[in-house]
Amino acid sequence: IDDIPENIVYNKVVTVCEEAFLDSQIQKMPDHLYQAFEVFKSREIILEVMPKGVHKAVGLRLLTDYLALDKSQVMAMGDEENDLTMLEWAGLGVAMANAVPKVKAVAKAVTTKTNEESGVAEAIHKYILEK
Repeated sequence: IDDIPENIVYNKVVTVCEEAFLDSQIQKMPDHLYQAFEVFKSREIILEVMPKGVHKAVGLRLLTDYLALDKSQVMAMGDEENDLTMLEWAGLGVAMANAVPKVKAVAKAVTTKTNEESGVAEAIHKYILEK
């Protein structure tokens, strides 16, 4: 850590380690860290820390503003905690069948297939093409 240059702006910190160890360490993280940064697991073994306000929902909002769309016209799909903000923000948040429990809890729909079994195609077919 002492060798990391201080004159560089870091947009993201990512750590990868064994799942049980990561989960035990996350429980020890102080509350003020969550108030100052976006902190979430993006896979069972990956923890990401980014500046507050940097997350997928912001990217979708910027895109929909540019395209003059309303968020009610947006369907977002995801499976991990880094997808939570966009699933909550979108008009239709769809969780994949293999999504973590937190993602399924905020999604308005859950596919019957995982992301590796064409869950995205299932959602597109059901919520866009069949409408």
